[in-house]
Amino acid sequence: HQDKNLHLLRDELTFVKSYMDLQQIRFGRSLITSIAIDDKKLDYLIPTLSLQLLVENAIKHNKVTVEKPLSISIKEENGMIVVKNTLQLRAESLKSTGIGLNNLNARYEMLASLKPIFLKSDKEYIAKLPLIQEE
Repeated sequence: HQDKNLHLLRDELTFVKSYMDLQQIRFGRSLITSIAIDDKKLDYLIPTLSLQLLVENAIKHNKVTVEKPLSISIKEENGMIVVKNTLQLRAESLKSTGIGLNNLNARYEMLASLKPIFLKSDKEYIAKLPLIQEE
């Protein structure tokens, strides 16, 4: 995957589903995941490994317990892939460099002059990645 800057959404979803399945084995009922993408959007492009980065960040920075399951959803809304997770930050602070999100911003800017959107509330973290049409 690393050899290309953009991949079809369908391929990125296949990859992130495999990653989420592995995490599901690891965390069991402590992790709740869902993916709901219209088939019509699967031939759009997104930066390589961008979905995995967001799912990894959700797991890295949040509690994942049976008492407080972490919920991660991936869906499409208005031409953007929305990755949303419950916000339940770990008590032990994991140092975040922000390099992953900064890199994602820079890749979007370079590849399509678009910007992802990152939002945080008291209850959830939301990342919105613009879909890119193949020219």
